[in-house]
Amino acid sequence: EFKNLFRCSLNDHEVIFKKLNEFEIEHLAVTCSDDGVKYFNRGGHFKKIDAEASELYDVTGAGDTFAASVAFALSNQNEMEQALGFANACSGLVVGKMGTSTLSQLEFKRLKEIWL
Repeated sequence: EFKNLFRCSLNDHEVIFKKLNEFEIEHLAVTCSDDGVKYFNRGGHFKKIDAEASELYDVTGAGDTFAASVAFALSNQNEMEQALGFANACSGLVVGKMGTSTLSQLEFKRLKEIWL
């Protein structure tokens, strides 16, 4: 989806910042599988958030987990980078399970205590 909209590499920060302004996008987070998350904001800030180290079993549902976790964190008044770190940790835990999986209530509570 990123490449279809931005038509550039994730390493071409200058073009990305220009398009964020052009499209009036405040925040952009791009998940990069085992390479973590790349975060850009319209103010010209970039940060790479490394993936949590784990053995990869199944990426099914990782994007849904990431999006839901970011939404949860932001709806609870957390800053964007904190929300992205939390979501990255949640997704990392889910992909380390066999088959399509979700976080247990205990896992979610523990990650929430660590990140938020």
